Amino acid sequence: MTVWASLALQVFTAPPASAQVVPSKDEAARLLEAAGHQTSLTASGAPFHLAATVHYTVDSTSLDGIYEVLWAAPGRFREEFRLGSIGESDVALDDKLYVLRSSPILTYPEVRIREVTRLPNPRVTAVASAPLRISKVYRSGDAGNKLLCIDFGSPPTNTNCLDSMTGQLVSVKSMMKHVSRVEDRFIRVGTINYPGHTLATIDNESLEISVTKLEQVARFDDEAFVPPSGASPRDWCANPGGVKTPEWNLFAKLTIGVAQSHVPKGFRGYYAQVGADGRVEQAEEIYADGTARRSRDRDLNEARFPIHSCAGKPIEYETTEILFVLSAP
Repeated sequence: MTVWASLALQVFTAPPASAQVVPSKDEAARLLEAAGHQTSLTASGAPFHLAATVHYTVDSTSLDGIYEVLWAAPGRFREEFRLGSIGESDVALDDKLYVLRSSPILTYPEVRIREVTRLPNPRVTAVASAPLRISKVYRSGDAGNKLLCIDFGSPPTNTNCLDSMTGQLVSVKSMMKHVSRVEDRFIRVGTINYPGHTLATIDNESLEISVTKLEQVARFDDEAFVPPSGASPRDWCANPGGVKTPEWNLFAKLTIGVAQSHVPKGFRGYYAQVGADGRVEQAEEIYADGTARRSRDRDLNEARFPIHSCAGKPIEYETTEILFVLSAP
């Protein structure tokens, strides 16, 4: 029996007399970690189809769109994104990525959607996460005390609530000044427990994602992964060699520079198209409304990135760094 299974039996299937027992902070941390693993759609390796509506707001401008992922494996998926006049279709087929987009570069709204959904292939980092600083573990008064809630952060800014019977997440809330995120309406598919609704805000920006379909798929038709007409192919693989996290240390310098200078309205960070030799071929500032401007930052344009390779062959790639520069008070 695994640690998670054993702990779940102790905490969630205790007899009625001890139903109100609250686990220790260490036990709660393990429960939270196990519940978090269940929210990764790609972790199990099972093919799936996700479709969602998107509502995106910046200042007084609101846009509606869709986001869809057909995922058969890390190296075989289709991603569709539409938001107002912005759109992109990507098809990954082992050693090739076919890209058709309405703009010359990857736009900020799609970067944010990928971050929030952790799709189509979540970025795996080797950085060890710090232990959770749990401040409170308690039974919720809602739904007849059927929820086990855990507050953590310093000061406490996060509250995650789990179903007392299953140990699965029911809600996730992170509230800080200028930044917040709420996940709820979780959908259970196989071993996965994925948020059906997410509202993520940063300063004057709001991104709401509502899942309309989430299902596991035994097998996709071959037509599902036919590249769109007019798409540009590029060498690609799901797990390129030479990847480092963070990929480069220049962004820290850029962040300091931005903080000490005038920040253009809507500025969100940087995009870089990196050549097979690690040199920057194109550098752009990216903005909340989906537009971009050529970056004149000398350090960025002359930067040397890690060389990525697939099957020993160096490849071109693109990368972004979101700085989340907040507007002045």
